Amino acid sequence: AMKVHVNWNVFETVTGSAMIGEIRAEVGPLIGKLMESGKMESHGVYADGRGGFIVLNVDSADEVLSLLYPLHDFATIETRPVVSFQELGEFLQSHAV
Repeated sequence: AMKVHVNWNVFETVTGSAMIGEIRAEVGPLIGKLMESGKMESHGVYADGRGGFIVLNVDSADEVLSLLYPLHDFATIETRPVVSFQELGEFLQSHAV
């Protein structure tokens, strides 16, 4: 398993109450799916914009795709693998300079 930090931001082209209403209707079920999956370790929204982050514990890249769908339809998504400080320490010890 690996941890992945997901940064997401709603497209700038999403404007007007009709579009926003459609997206809000998608977000509730998406959040429910993420919560029920047991794969979401941390999450939050940015107070200064229309985006947020999620930390997922997954086995593969296609699992990320599956968990986040349909976020792709209305937001940019960036993912980065994450290691703990403990894992970093262990790595550095085994790879001495």
